[in-house]
Amino acid sequence: ASVSAAANSPMRLSVLLTKLQLSAADVNDEVGRRCHELVSMAPAVTRELGLVREQASAVRAELSALLAEVGALETKSEASVSLMRDALSTRDRLAATLRTLQQADRVAGLMRGAESSFARGDPAASASSVAQLDGALEALDPEHLQSLFPDAPKRVVALRRQVLERLRPELLEAVLEHDSAALLRLSSLFSGLGSAGAARECYVQCQQGPLFE
Repeated sequence: ASVSAAANSPMRLSVLLTKLQLSAADVNDEVGRRCHELVSMAPAVTRELGLVREQASAVRAELSALLAEVGALETKSEASVSLMRDALSTRDRLAATLRTLQQADRVAGLMRGAESSFARGDPAASASSVAQLDGALEALDPEHLQSLFPDAPKRVVALRRQVLERLRPELLEAVLEHDSAALLRLSSLFSGLGSAGAARECYVQCQQGPLFE
């Protein structure tokens, strides 16, 4: 940019050239000073590298001795380690069995709660239990599910259908009465039962008659 601005002025070009020469001289001096510093540091760096090499050799010798001791200890303690390994394996199997039994107990409790609440005429409570049953059944291993609750999936499907049928008239009434609180509660229950579009269907069903008329 400076050269372009001074293209028609020999004096400016001369000044610019002088500045560049001065800058080049400064850079040359700085590079020389840095090189001199690096050369003066070389003996100290060489001594430090030698010390590091000696320390590395000492550490390598100590590590070899430690590895030899560890090998001897492994040979002596192999029998004890084998017993500990078996004990840990048994503990892991027992822990897995305990988790399975706890999950199975939760499934059984949810199943009983869903069926009993439906039998006493409380479909809302039954809907909540059925929604939780889906996740509880998925948490069980398929093999354990088949051995512990062979009929559970079919029972859950049948119970979900019955609960939806029981709740549908209440949902229709909430739509007709414009009861927003009941509609919100029932929509949440239907969504948990895998029938999120039920509220929209009931609304259409309730409004078709007046629209046709």
